[in-house]
Amino acid sequence: MAKLIFLENKRLIQELLIFLVYICHNLTTSDNTMANQFGKKIRQLREENNLLLREVAVQIGIDVPMLSKIERGDRQVKKCLVGQLAHILNSRIDELLPLWLADQLLEILEDEHFALKAIMLAEEEVKFITKSL
Repeated sequence: MAKLIFLENKRLIQELLIFLVYICHNLTTSDNTMANQFGKKIRQLREENNLLLREVAVQIGIDVPMLSKIERGDRQVKKCLVGQLAHILNSRIDELLPLWLADQLLEILEDEHFALKAIMLAEEEVKFITKSL
């Protein structure tokens, strides 16, 4: 059991690293379309599952306008709801959590001049942590 959890965590960290590298390469572009990868994925999954906004909103305990704002990228969902959304939308948390984390990072680093350098430093630290797992 512990080995399975370790492998799942390691895979999640590796996927996040890949996504961080992708972000690094795209931070310098003027097109800010990456800032809502999580919301776009939620909408895609909701539509693929033929679910209405109100059906999903009720199941996670938020109102419809809030879910709509999350899908559009106007609001961020709380981390504790990511797992619930994965379950409701027949997805996996290791598919949604890296997108959620990436959006959080982009929001923090949006206007930072040293964003790329900060992400590269964080990437090195995550690689170090992954090796020690």
